[in-house]
Amino acid sequence: MLNCPVSFLLMQELPLWDESSLLLLISATRRRMRQVAWRWLAPHGVTPQQYTVLMVLSERPEISLREVAELVWVDSPTASRILKNLQDRGFVESTADRGHGHRVKLTLSAEGAALAESLRHLRRGMIDGIETGLSEDEGRQIRKTLRLLMSNLARMEDQGSAPSQLPSTAHQQGH
Repeated sequence: MLNCPVSFLLMQELPLWDESSLLLLISATRRRMRQVAWRWLAPHGVTPQQYTVLMVLSERPEISLREVAELVWVDSPTASRILKNLQDRGFVESTADRGHGHRVKLTLSAEGAALAESLRHLRRGMIDGIETGLSEDEGRQIRKTLRLLMSNLARMEDQGSAPSQLPSTAHQQGH
């Protein structure tokens, strides 16, 4: 194999600049969603990740760090950093979970609950904006496909290392 960066090899094997590339479309969609979210949340002093955690805790009080991480699709250290920031700002409280040794239960403070409630409409606005023009069936199919992609990525992550050689793109020609 040539001695060059993996990203260069991936670009050669998989045309990232092809407008039909799933990788490109998903990455671009994620970036655009984050740009909109940052713009909407900046006046409230909350990041998109903090917003997501606030919404989770508003709907599921008294959950653990591990549960928060799973629900917002981040690793535990990232969830811990987000929660520490929210705790330092007085939006989240933690109490010992009497049923589990070192585990803590996380809940919104009164101030955090008020902030979450004042921001709740933003989620509906984002969902409505993204799904404009989609039929219910199209929305269901996209969600089903994205869950499959997330499952595939989890499996890839569980495998631990990258493949020893790049996969063939023969099966991708029809996409």
